[in-house]
Amino acid sequence: MIIPDFIDGIPIDEYRVNMVKMPKEELEKLYLEQKKTISQIAKHFNCHYRTVYARLKRLNIPIRQGRPKKKPRIHLGHIELAEMLKTKYSIDEIAKKLRTKPETVRLFIRKYGL
Repeated sequence: MIIPDFIDGIPIDEYRVNMVKMPKEELEKLYLEQKKTISQIAKHFNCHYRTVYARLKRLNIPIRQGRPKKKPRIHLGHIELAEMLKTKYSIDEIAKKLRTKPETVRLFIRKYGL
């Protein structure tokens, strides 16, 4: 097997020197104990977030899932919309309750002829 003298035009010795030093213990402390995000850790080590992500994977540190997903929007049928309008909810209140825009509520009102 031939060992190259250069990687991407950089001598092997210098290539390794440019690697960001992230001790496993410090990564575990920041990521698992202090619950810092990958981006926050990247700022701490002055590197790109992908570098931190790759290092976490390489060191077998479990990656947390991203932000919790929003609940799916509730489907608003003809009867439900009619009931909400009868109970004197405004279009803005209905939209806020359904986490949608007032324009969408108006569209359904027109669609159902209410």
